[in-house]
Amino acid sequence: MAEAKYHMPGSEGSPLRPGIVLLITHDEGGGTERFVQERAAVLVAAGQTCWFLRPDAFGGPARLERPGETPLLFEHGRDHAALLALLRRSVTQVEVHHLRSHAPGFKALPLELGLPIYVFVHDWALICPRGTLVRPEGGFCGEASPEACKSCVSDYAMMPVVAPGGVAALRQDWAALLRAAERVVVATRDGARRIRRHFPGAEPVIEKWEEAPPPPMPPEHSPWPRICVAGRLARYKGFEVLRDCAADAAARNLPMDFVLVGRSMDDAALRATGRCAVTGEYAEGAGEAWVRAQRAAIGFIPSIWPETWCYAQTVLSSAGLPIAAFALGAQGERVAASGGLALPLGLPPGRINDLFLARMAGLTVPSQRERQPLHA
Repeated sequence: MAEAKYHMPGSEGSPLRPGIVLLITHDEGGGTERFVQERAAVLVAAGQTCWFLRPDAFGGPARLERPGETPLLFEHGRDHAALLALLRRSVTQVEVHHLRSHAPGFKALPLELGLPIYVFVHDWALICPRGTLVRPEGGFCGEASPEACKSCVSDYAMMPVVAPGGVAALRQDWAALLRAAERVVVATRDGARRIRRHFPGAEPVIEKWEEAPPPPMPPEHSPWPRICVAGRLARYKGFEVLRDCAADAAARNLPMDFVLVGRSMDDAALRATGRCAVTGEYAEGAGEAWVRAQRAAIGFIPSIWPETWCYAQTVLSSAGLPIAAFALGAQGERVAASGGLALPLGLPPGRINDLFLARMAGLTVPSQRERQPLHA
């Protein structure tokens, strides 16, 4: 079964202007890059031309990418006026997807152009220099005030690029950009509430990043008492949650195990628990098949930050798994809507495992040989 088809947010009820659309984004891959590429494909199919503006390196020159031409590099200061002139005479519309890794001098460029602006919210870099609202030692910060943020970012090496004026100035700059935008697009009601809370007067439009997938096919085999996680796990994505749940399952000799379909910040630590297999990264479009092959009973989104959208959640749902996630962000909103297992944030690993076991009671435990994952 194919994964969910792309839905183009941002154009509903707002006709596209023919011409060149400038998409301002980063060069760091992930879900943002997937969204940007898929959106560009739909824009091109609708007769638009897409240019991309990215940082050539973190905080470095701006790289302008145009179809069929060699990318152009622009240094702030020396080339700033030339870049503005080129864009002003060519571009008809600007989409801001990400500004965090652009050089400070280029962050105001969307406003300087004086063109219609669309803003797409992919994470919380609008209010948090780290983009995730997660403290360096782990844990959701609760969307702290700029004053409370100071200790969190006091030794953050990236501050000179991501928020050179501090957290309060970062939020003020974004407030000005949102006021100027014709359209601010978020994927969920949760995202819209957070935008309105931090930027009074903003009226974000809610448009899902993806179309709903078709009903999943029934599984070929009965499931095992296995929990499946998908994607790339960093700390804010719940790496420590998964590791500690697997360690608890081993320590108590629980009749359950875990599998990560993807990779993490420390695959060896997950495997060392003896209860968590790691498949390695899957190719785009192959996630559902890989998840199905694990014969899991539950899909788990262990993220400890309020996601703005979660492609991995779509992969797990498309494979037919009921989803468990913490009750915050896009992941919590989607779990509540689907009748999945909403977990209180901060629930201890042992309690999480107890809830999983209750949902999987009566399932056959695979042998050690059987529980090896596909594509190990």
